[in-house]
Amino acid sequence: LGLAACLGLAVDRREWEVACMLEGVFVPPGFVDLMIAQRLAQPTPEGFALVHGMLRESIQRMSRERGRRVRDHACAAQALRVLYGEHAVGHAQRLAHHLMEAGDQEAALAPLLDASYQLQISGRYDEAARALEQHDEVVRALGLAQEDGRRLRAQMQLVWLTWLRGQRRVELQ
Repeated sequence: LGLAACLGLAVDRREWEVACMLEGVFVPPGFVDLMIAQRLAQPTPEGFALVHGMLRESIQRMSRERGRRVRDHACAAQALRVLYGEHAVGHAQRLAHHLMEAGDQEAALAPLLDASYQLQISGRYDEAARALEQHDEVVRALGLAQEDGRRLRAQMQLVWLTWLRGQRRVELQ
């Protein structure tokens, strides 16, 4: 359940099964059906959804108290990479989130840039800008040098985003 709650309120069954497999956790047959019968979850086309955000928060709190939070997020990140590849197309923002929650800020840099790019090409410019802001926060926290390629790639993403938005002036940091 901790891995399911870590993956989200709505849980993609494939992601959850891969995360459980990576963690070496055996899910008994009928477990999800029992959760649905007990009204703890609802079926969805992709898997199931926990019925309430407070249920998810309670499961996450128990995982945190048991010292599993970081491990659950690291496992979730690995599951996303297994299923969606290194660039986690369509899921890069989630991958970055799990990596940051697992305490691997530096590993989150590339997925944040991937997320920005993916969001830009889908026309979600505000979300793309937020991904770049998060990237900048991580870059600053890590103290990366101005000439670091990861910083420069983010600046290029910002130029691209600014152009897509029809703006003329870019303020590079």
